[in-house]
Amino acid sequence: MPDNNSLSATSRAFNRHFDELSILCTLCTTTISLMFRSVLLLGLVAGVAVAALTLLVTTVGDPTLPTLFSQVVKNLTMATVLFMCLFGIKRVRDRTPGGTISLPEAIVVGFGICALASLIHCAAWELYYFSTDYQFARENSQNLMQRAQLAGASAIEIAELMERNGKIVEAFANPFLRITTTYLQMFVIGAVVSLVGAVLIRNPKFLPTRRKEDNED
Repeated sequence: MPDNNSLSATSRAFNRHFDELSILCTLCTTTISLMFRSVLLLGLVAGVAVAALTLLVTTVGDPTLPTLFSQVVKNLTMATVLFMCLFGIKRVRDRTPGGTISLPEAIVVGFGICALASLIHCAAWELYYFSTDYQFARENSQNLMQRAQLAGASAIEIAELMERNGKIVEAFANPFLRITTTYLQMFVIGAVVSLVGAVLIRNPKFLPTRRKEDNED
């Protein structure tokens, strides 16, 4: 039979491993909770900002015309989402115990924020399409035809443009293609930026927190 010393050593080892496992589970739970809150909060903030900018460009200007105003709003919309993706990754890294974040965790945060913002962006455009009886593609096609005629396009060029626009209008009438295209317009760029940001921001030395800078000084 094992003596008391052996049982005591086994018990201490078991307790030590149990404590380590408990700490690890606590850290994992804290990180997952922080990731979820960051994705939800920043994704909603980015989505609401994008929806507001979409409402602005559809009420103040004509989204079917390539004006400077619409281009500025479009770029501002994309910049808002990209900033939130990068800020979200850094926020999770800085608030995680130890100030580190793994590459998969960073990718999940960036993709999550981008996915939620893209979903709200898609819903905002669908609301606009519904309010205009889904005439956006047809009106945009007509504007393209008028500009081509004013630019002096030949009859062959106009015919080719008409055929191409007809396919676009037909595809736009398909809800699945319309929603998928609108969603991917923002998500693809956001996903690429999130990947790059995840690779950079997972390094604690990249954009370090003020606390770390003070400690190093």
